[in-house]
Amino acid sequence: MQFLPSARRAGDDGALRAYAGQCGDFFCHLRTAQDRMARRASQRKKALELQSFA
Repeated sequence: MQFLPSARRAGDDGALRAYAGQCGDFFCHLRTAQDRMARRASQRKKALELQSFA
């Protein structure tokens, strides 16, 4: 995992922009994972309901 780039290399604003971009990527991945987990939970719930009727 790479942390903030040095201010000397990217400049103060560049370092903050890079960090903000990494945070945006993190939240995008988190939202995708949450959607996937919710879908799996829904599928499992439906499967359990079908088993209880059998």
